[in-house]
Amino acid sequence: MDQSDIGGSRKKLGLLNQTIKSKFSQLSTKFASNKQPVFPIHGNWNSVEDEDGVDMIRVERSETSSSDILDLDLEAFREANIEGDDGGVLAQYVNSSLIYEAGVDREGQLMLVFAACQLPDPKSTDYDRLLNLIMFRLDDFVENDYTLIFFAAGSQYKPSIKWVYRAYKRLTRKYKKNLKNLYIVHPALWIKITMEAMSSILSPKFNRKLVWISKLSDLAKEVPLEQINIPDAVYAHNLTKEQQIEYEADFSMPGKYFGVELEALMGQNGERGVPPVVTDAVDYLFSHGLTTPDIFRKMPPKDVVRKVRAEYEQLDKTSVAYALHGEYVAAAVLKAWIGELPHPLVPLQLYKMVRAIPIDQGEVEAATYIRDILLPSMCESKCTAILLSILIRLLDMVSQNSGVNNMTAVRLAVAWAPCWVRSTSPELDVEMCSATRIRLPDLESPDANVPKPSNVVTLIRIMISYYDFVFAPTILEFKDTLAIHRITSSVEDPPPKPPRRKPTDP
Repeated sequence: MDQSDIGGSRKKLGLLNQTIKSKFSQLSTKFASNKQPVFPIHGNWNSVEDEDGVDMIRVERSETSSSDILDLDLEAFREANIEGDDGGVLAQYVNSSLIYEAGVDREGQLMLVFAACQLPDPKSTDYDRLLNLIMFRLDDFVENDYTLIFFAAGSQYKPSIKWVYRAYKRLTRKYKKNLKNLYIVHPALWIKITMEAMSSILSPKFNRKLVWISKLSDLAKEVPLEQINIPDAVYAHNLTKEQQIEYEADFSMPGKYFGVELEALMGQNGERGVPPVVTDAVDYLFSHGLTTPDIFRKMPPKDVVRKVRAEYEQLDKTSVAYALHGEYVAAAVLKAWIGELPHPLVPLQLYKMVRAIPIDQGEVEAATYIRDILLPSMCESKCTAILLSILIRLLDMVSQNSGVNNMTAVRLAVAWAPCWVRSTSPELDVEMCSATRIRLPDLESPDANVPKPSNVVTLIRIMISYYDFVFAPTILEFKDTLAIHRITSSVEDPPPKPPRRKPTDP
């Protein structure tokens, strides 16, 4: 291609970009002057091509009016959309093929995948209903911190800019707040142009969560790629970028502390002591992190966490000075270490026992069940009992400062639950640690009166709220070991916090 051809292509691309930005500007003006209805109006969508050659989607209005839809209550509206006129076939397709779980990432956040190559044919699919089903799917995750991985390659059908704009406007604060990272993998030209055109309406905070990924080897550096069910179309496209996927070496093999069996580090009965990865973080957080806002929820930069990890694993340090890094880094490293234990704190064989926590009979009954039945099953190795006693005591002290740090027992449980589970079924893991799959005491829910089974969020919350009751036998048995870490059977405050610099937000 000669220079004149290249120049002409760039000019055409620039005009196309300006055209799309103009359309977004018109949409912004329209929606600013006319409030968007709570529920979009249903219609029949047809794929057409605009004057610039870009695939668009045109809607033909159906006879259903917005007033008819607004007369439905929220639950009836949800059920009607899920059932549809196909008996729920589209809803099942959305949940299994279009947007689906991928387990937990290295920071202890739920992973959700959106595969553009699975977008259905707009000629035979109501995209208004599709958008509602996507939002319902996100509702299962928004109470937890989550990561969204968007596979853009292989998309045969492309939604219109108007539909993308409306989808973004439907993402209220609750959807954006807990979204920690949005990885856009193999971004096609139409994705880049659309995101560029939307730059004027995207918030700076949302923009900072966007990460552009050109090949799967780069994605493997950010998330555990082996957990993700990657569509064939995405693999096929990746072959045009690289012949082989390179996995991050640091996370593929056990290190000195991370990914190592707890018994190997502590000894079967804890005779080797608590690993420095734990003691460094716990001691620092006891002294400096109990009142830190959103501790264990706010994530520091990944490169800082990796640097601290490397100090333990590669530089062979036996201690890290967290005063150089701050409370959020200490919290993130502790969560990462727990999440990478080869045998999770709640293995698959205990899922049924966790679901059986009798929370419907009262919290005291639930705490008794955990102390007498569930905790002994979790702690077949005594080193696990010691670790849990130290960890939950720290969370208990953090929750006692919730008026300052905003971290109640519920919020701490939601933040920590993904780090406690891992099995061969990512969908089951998400169910076991999702805040929306259970009834929580301080999170409002439209179906709060409907009984729901317990999960790991319930387990951690009760452990925190009833720490002295649940862990009394453990503390009595290991009182000498736990006393070193300021763990006693009475509720005593740790030493007063020394004056120090104000923590820097990540």
